[in-house]
Amino acid sequence: RVHPWPRAAGSPGRRVGPGRYDASPRRRIGDVAHIGAERGRPRDGAPPVSVARIPLFEGLSPAARAEALAAFHSFEVGPGEELLVEGEADRGMLVVVEGQLSVTRAGVSIARLGPGDTAGEMALFGSSDRRFASVTTVTACKLLVLDEQGIELLTRREHPLVGQLELQVLRVMGGRLREMNHLIAEASGRRAGQAPALAAPAGTLPAGEPPDPLDVLRAAPGFAGQDPRALLALADRFELVAAPAGAALIEEGRRPEAAYLVATGRVGVTTRGAEDREVVVAVLPPGATFGQVALADAQARSATCRALEPAFLLRIPAALFQALETEASPPGRAFRRAMIDTLAGQLKSANEQVAGGGR
Repeated sequence: RVHPWPRAAGSPGRRVGPGRYDASPRRRIGDVAHIGAERGRPRDGAPPVSVARIPLFEGLSPAARAEALAAFHSFEVGPGEELLVEGEADRGMLVVVEGQLSVTRAGVSIARLGPGDTAGEMALFGSSDRRFASVTTVTACKLLVLDEQGIELLTRREHPLVGQLELQVLRVMGGRLREMNHLIAEASGRRAGQAPALAAPAGTLPAGEPPDPLDVLRAAPGFAGQDPRALLALADRFELVAAPAGAALIEEGRRPEAAYLVATGRVGVTTRGAEDREVVVAVLPPGATFGQVALADAQARSATCRALEPAFLLRIPAALFQALETEASPPGRAFRRAMIDTLAGQLKSANEQVAGGGR
């Protein structure tokens, strides 16, 4: 069990459309958008596509939807076109209006996307501008592009789509991470698993002074660099807890009750693979966040997380997590961006494991 803790006072150009080539991979999204503009779909006019049934735009008034669409570019492209290329440096995301896309990492197919799905959101919202995967059209497609200028425009105007986009991206990335972890378990299931060893006797509680929650957030990937006042508000709302060595913080198959951020100590992540063998997915150091995937996609836990040594953690109860997902306040925005940034890093690592055969 956890114990509440009292607070102390470069690749060659590639084809991106019929008869058109991008000679500057770093500007692929911008060049693709420019193609759309050449076809009579400029940014200052709403793209001539129907988005009423795309989840990202649901709930917006007609006026808000039109203002949002003015920040996007639209274009059509045939099958077999490589739109995003693994390893290239650019920022921007695609929204599928019609058609199918294939996502590959190191030549391995990792996802298929259809209407309403997004691609490239990690480069737009994540911690790295390098593409983690390639995206190719499977069929003829109608697509929307949102680049850095577009998201900056919407953010300056405090458009409600920004919060919806962050929430959409958070849920999509959470779902993809769940899929990647399943693939890792499948690939590793033929090898006998071994749980990470405890670094202290089971039941041992952390010794010494507990960390300051604000200091923990300031140093944690995803939260570091966010608005200082927003971090102060989040530190006040998160719960500082102590976990003894061996404590199961979350258990595979259970409904989610909270997410956690490791303040001190290490946490082992395991799941069940083929023939019910235990598969070690990761060992999480201080600063790592876990448990957010099940809260983001509202499904059962996909892994078990156990304290490998006495640890302090910041606990984010499910009700608070869900409130921060939709809050329009600075703490809400900082929290969503931090979760997206954290998931981007975890998804990158999971993609690399899948491409490496689960090793």
